[in-house]
Amino acid sequence: MIRTRSRRVGEGLVCVCVCVCVPAVRMSTTSQKHRDFVGEPMADKPVTALSGIGETLGKKLEENGFDKAYVVLGQFLLLRKDTEMFTDWLKDSIGANSRQASSCAQCLKEWCDAFL
Repeated sequence: MIRTRSRRVGEGLVCVCVCVCVPAVRMSTTSQKHRDFVGEPMADKPVTALSGIGETLGKKLEENGFDKAYVVLGQFLLLRKDTEMFTDWLKDSIGANSRQASSCAQCLKEWCDAFL
């Protein structure tokens, strides 16, 4: 939508303002990695496919026996999809920070909502 306003500012001078109104675009609060993971079946994805889990945390998970994303999902399900308990588990077991743990928990929660 285009709006115009004009007003006289002096002898023989008119100020014209043109405003272009566009729909607001909602910015995504999730990463591309998160959207990719949630958007398709899990199959045999590595733990590093999970949002919030990079190479360092992925190695720590693997060292603890969590070598695939579906094994981490199993832990999430054992904790009854309780994101707070799951984030605490990630922090305690592999030293994830709050942002990383929350990102992973949200990723698994949304995956469960879509596929279970």
